Amino acid sequence: MISNVRYIWWDLDGTLYKMPPEFEKVKYQRRFQLYSKITKKPIGEGLKSEYMGLYRKHGSHSSVFMTLGKSKDFWQEEHQKIDLMPFIHPDKRTVDMFRAFETMRIGHSIFTNRKKAFVKKILSHLGINPKLFQHILTNEDVERPKPYPDGFRKMVKLTRPIPPQNILYVGDRVEADIIPAKKEKLLTALVWSAQRKTKANLTFRHVADVISLFR
Repeated sequence: MISNVRYIWWDLDGTLYKMPPEFEKVKYQRRFQLYSKITKKPIGEGLKSEYMGLYRKHGSHSSVFMTLGKSKDFWQEEHQKIDLMPFIHPDKRTVDMFRAFETMRIGHSIFTNRKKAFVKKILSHLGINPKLFQHILTNEDVERPKPYPDGFRKMVKLTRPIPPQNILYVGDRVEADIIPAKKEKLLTALVWSAQRKTKANLTFRHVADVISLFR
């Protein structure tokens, strides 16, 4: 089954690079501030717990703010205001993996809730050639963000005539990446996980381990 992979779709944040704890802390502070402002509730442990409950229910932060009447772009526009670049740096193993992929007959694309301009900027910052990716599918191209099925269904259409059973989707979140991808019959790989068994078809401790499937 896995040996028949002919195309790989990659998530971005938390997949092609690990999100540093310091950056995650800054993001959550901003989410709680926005949630407090919208709901007119004071920031406290109760509000934080309430927000996290909504996140677990809806599967992505963009979806949480959509339930509050905001557009699908609301959180990503706020997210863009937080500069990620000082927090992350090129990872040699990941860079080497994508350089090796450039010599193989495997197609690659990206599906993320981020914006296209950011995707190209961060790939260059990480030392990954943006031209390797045939498609960069983002929040701008679908009606609803992850974990809704819109983007995953569009991935399948964009990759035709390759069938879903020969497409691997690589992500770092079970609810937002793995489960919706499996519903569209895609093969799945969960990265940056030390768990032996997950809901994904494959699990890797490091994203660069994905290339082991082709060696």
